[in-house]
Amino acid sequence: MKQKLILFSIWLLPLLSVAQASFEASTDARQVVLNGYFTLHFTLKNAEGEDFTPPSFHDFIIASGPSRSMSTTIINGKVSKESAYSYTLQPKKTGRLTIGSASIRANGRTLRTDPITIEVLKSKELPKSNAANRVFLRAELSSDKAIIGQQIVLDYKLYTAIDIDSYSILQESDYQGFYAQDLRRFDTPLTREVVRGVQYVTKILKRVALFPQQAGELKIAPLQMELAVLINDNSGRDGFLFNRPVQRLLVQSDEAKIEVASLPENPPASFTGAVGNFNAQYSISRNEASTDDVISLRLSITGDGDIKRVQAPALTMSDSFEIYDPKVLEENTYESPDGKLTGRKEVEYLLLPKKPGSYQLQPAFSYFDPETGIYEVLDQNIFNINIRQGSLRPSNIDLNSDQNLAQQDIRFIKLDTKLYSPRDSFWGSTTFWTLTILPFLFLGGILIVKRIQNQQGETDATQLKIKRARQEALRHLQVAEKHLQAKESRAFFDEVSKALLGYVCDKLQIPRSALTKENVREKLISLKVENTLIDAFMHIIQTCEVALFSGQDTPTAMNETYQQAVENIAKIETFLGK
Repeated sequence: MKQKLILFSIWLLPLLSVAQASFEASTDARQVVLNGYFTLHFTLKNAEGEDFTPPSFHDFIIASGPSRSMSTTIINGKVSKESAYSYTLQPKKTGRLTIGSASIRANGRTLRTDPITIEVLKSKELPKSNAANRVFLRAELSSDKAIIGQQIVLDYKLYTAIDIDSYSILQESDYQGFYAQDLRRFDTPLTREVVRGVQYVTKILKRVALFPQQAGELKIAPLQMELAVLINDNSGRDGFLFNRPVQRLLVQSDEAKIEVASLPENPPASFTGAVGNFNAQYSISRNEASTDDVISLRLSITGDGDIKRVQAPALTMSDSFEIYDPKVLEENTYESPDGKLTGRKEVEYLLLPKKPGSYQLQPAFSYFDPETGIYEVLDQNIFNINIRQGSLRPSNIDLNSDQNLAQQDIRFIKLDTKLYSPRDSFWGSTTFWTLTILPFLFLGGILIVKRIQNQQGETDATQLKIKRARQEALRHLQVAEKHLQAKESRAFFDEVSKALLGYVCDKLQIPRSALTKENVREKLISLKVENTLIDAFMHIIQTCEVALFSGQDTPTAMNETYQQAVENIAKIETFLGK
């Protein structure tokens, strides 16, 4: 029987691999205008394909394609492969047009994609002379209604029908009434959207996780941004030898509003402020112990709500245990793959048994789920604890005996009293004035020493930052090199930008709040750094900004940027060290 099961499992393995393979079709737009373009992808996952057959594009003009790309990723030891066939298409007519199924042969089977429907709209021409009418910024909320403590994701999305060279944020809301944290690990591709008959390329430039802290209507002030717009001046200079001229353009988002409601009344006793989607898991150090032992109970909480608001729920147990105040062992936040902020908190309770016996512990954790609108109670963990008598014996004193209590608590009253008259008056004596002045002198000395130490500490901290500027920059560049080898373009350019900006902040003593390109350039010029080094530094920063915006990911560009960053920091370090 065992041999048959093994043979059946071996026969089933190819079928399992086929089940894991998938072939899907996707586009970067569901709506396009008649004279617009969109990109169509056919993606095969976890299989090697052959005999790819595209559908009939009788309602479309093939502008380019098919172009093929392949990628391999390894996450926690799990390998996944993807290969894609891409087309750039232009519709021939308006209406709802359907793209048929594509097919490919993989693992001995023929896989087909589902048909895709594209809605083609009439186009509206915008005046090309005015760039301001061809680009705008929106603040888009994941929801305009929330509960106190619930996470709301705010995206600042740029819509543009012109070429953008770079951008910089001029003014941002202080998010009054919210706990706000920037999300940096999100990676959203360029998409195409139609707004009022005009097709735009869209890109999320900034994402913020918001946690409302109070009820009522909370307002988010507009985000102001400066764009460097590429313009074609028809001078014939467009090419790789000449930089195209740019126009500075100011854009800002609309004011965003969120209606925040209070939590419903009558929460469970174990509710301590968790709002969102949470999971809680308890674990105990031992189920068998004596009255001499201490038992550790740990609670691990994970969820997408404001983890800082979540407190450890109280434990309800028999009086046979002494429970110490819970201690927070870990509290961290990290960005999840779905583009939200996730928190984790680990709490430890220490339990000291006082009497032997058998006990049952069923701790509970509660949270409010905004989607269902109810409080959820997690109390699935039940622990049976057996306590035996330890080696430490209780006291021989019978606490129920009134006689023993009297012997322990009441002492004899002394009946004999002797009075003495002082020889000399202490008031106004030399000893009195000495003891009165000494505390003031001592306190003044402490304040003087503390001020000197603080001044030295500030100086030492500043010098330490200057000395470690190059070391910190190299550390970021080492991380960037790993992303370069893994072909992770967004993370690569992000680390290179951190290396350069962090270096000038620490080396040139520029506060992070005052960090701008103009401040960096003026500071380097004041230190008489060569203009070629300054221009090279600014060029690398601009390259990183453009790459983070447009998704530049060619290996050649990434290698060149990395080498330029290393050489530029080394040359500036050598120049400033003279």
